[in-house]
Amino acid sequence: MDGVLVDSEEFYQQRREDFLVEKGLTLKGIPMKKIVGGTFNTVADFLGLDNKKTIEFSEKYTEYKKQHPIFYPPLLNPEARKVLINLKQQKIKIGLASSSNRIDIDRMLSDCQLRDFFDILVSGEEFVETKPNPEIYLYTVQKLGLPVKECLAIEDSEIGIQAAKSAGVTVFALKDKSMV
Repeated sequence: MDGVLVDSEEFYQQRREDFLVEKGLTLKGIPMKKIVGGTFNTVADFLGLDNKKTIEFSEKYTEYKKQHPIFYPPLLNPEARKVLINLKQQKIKIGLASSSNRIDIDRMLSDCQLRDFFDILVSGEEFVETKPNPEIYLYTVQKLGLPVKECLAIEDSEIGIQAAKSAGVTVFALKDKSMV
């Protein structure tokens, strides 16, 4: 979703950094390509937070995000709707497997009026581990009822690419202009 359908990573990075600065932490010095596509737990690992602090900060960050929401329509990839229409016209099944939480997925799809294009929506919060763990892709493929070798993932992050490849899914990688 993020980085493929909507160019939201810059907003997320700034919001995450603002939150961490309030907590006396920073992401400075951590390569963004290592955390883009991950969850707050991915960030916590790089910050060296223990499990208790990770849980505490994750809960506080969830509240912080509610107070600092993103508005998706201006961030919609200009080609997204055209591609989705074309895929649907060809009767190709489309799944969304995102590390984002379900609230953000639903908000983006609603704000951008894309919900009807997807046969299945899967959030990383449905799993103990999300990307780079391949489980989210394996689950999505199974729910679509397709052989893994007939599936294609479009990813923009190293974490997402690793997850899809580990699941045996063919991957098309988008170049993330912010990481160049």
